Amino acid sequence: MWSTLRRLPRAGPDLGGSASELLQSTSQHLILITGAVYLAWHLVSTIVWAETLGMRIWLITPVVLSTGLLSLRLLPRQVPTAQAIWQAGLGAAITLAVVIFRQPLIGFFYALLPLTAVITVGWQAGLLVEGVVIALVWLLCRSQAPWPLPATHGWAIVVAGAYTWLLGWAATRSLLTVTQWSLFSFQQA
Repeated sequence: MWSTLRRLPRAGPDLGGSASELLQSTSQHLILITGAVYLAWHLVSTIVWAETLGMRIWLITPVVLSTGLLSLRLLPRQVPTAQAIWQAGLGAAITLAVVIFRQPLIGFFYALLPLTAVITVGWQAGLLVEGVVIALVWLLCRSQAPWPLPATHGWAIVVAGAYTWLLGWAATRSLLTVTQWSLFSFQQA
């Protein structure tokens, strides 16, 4: 979406500025919601499962918080950089969780990364993130650790990531078409 909306200043400075603010607001809300959901999970897991998850979850929290805060700080000036940092932080947090908890099912969160990339940046970024997901899953499946990601889980994560990429592309494509119609009508008026 960012790749399309960044071309809006040609339609007029007011419209381009409004579209840029809308994109920043959307990105900000996604980062804040993701952070809030993680912090709620952190709170619940450290209280309810203090013996089993308590201290280990503290190893992931700094990654989620630091990348979220850094992304929010960069967002007003550098949207693509902020998005890249946020996506990398989420990927790192998921990888840490898979390794620390030795639970391959946590890897299914990788499938959401292409969706968020398509929604916030565009289909090209979603495709790039899907490539990164494939690489991470491949590395986790080939791990020499006693708890590698099962190959069936790996394939399912890759397919689910491709599905969310397509889902995001289909949803944003329709919205961008409507946006282009609106811009055309606005320029004609």
